Amino acid sequence: PHPLPPLVPDGGGRGEGEPPPPSPCRARLRNGGKEGEVRTPPDEAANCSSGLRARLVACLPRLVAVAILGGVFLASGGLLDVVNPATILHTRSDVAALEWIRDHVPGDSRFLVNALSWQGDLYAGADGGFWIPVIARREVTTPPLVYHGAQPTAVAAVRDVSAAVSAWSGDRASLDRLIREQRITHIYVGARHGSLRPSFFLENGYPVLFSDGRAWVFAAR
Repeated sequence: PHPLPPLVPDGGGRGEGEPPPPSPCRARLRNGGKEGEVRTPPDEAANCSSGLRARLVACLPRLVAVAILGGVFLASGGLLDVVNPATILHTRSDVAALEWIRDHVPGDSRFLVNALSWQGDLYAGADGGFWIPVIARREVTTPPLVYHGAQPTAVAAVRDVSAAVSAWSGDRASLDRLIREQRITHIYVGARHGSLRPSFFLENGYPVLFSDGRAWVFAAR
């Protein structure tokens, strides 16, 4: 058999071991204008400079994004423990109570819950009862703040009953009247509570349906 002819590498027959010819851009960067050296033609230098700028421009959005994400990450580290105590309504005791409500209380029940003035004419829950509609799927007198987007009459009704609960000072007659008017079937007093406190309902004989000593579910009788 005839031997195969030797392969000629690209580059016009460059010998083995010889380095590849420098690109025009590298030649331009290396040439210092000394006598006997070849300068890169102006048009090739312009092309090299233009290509470098194009690559930098293409990478710029990524570099900016990385810088922003890094700054957000560093800044957020100091905010992890910045929590408004007034917004911590849900405790482990409330979780147990709300899960019990979900599993044992009829679906058409309506709960009287603690309320407080939040912003302007908005009212919010004052303890874990605020989360009954979310976890236990039962109706409450002060639902989550999205109620503000409901019909004006519904918003006014929530505002009126929430204001009455927030201002309640322990009068039995006014509470019984509120329970009748609002068709209340159950009363929830969370671990944080508010104007509604477990001691009142215990002293006045309201039946205890659930309690772990911190969160309470009473029947409205």
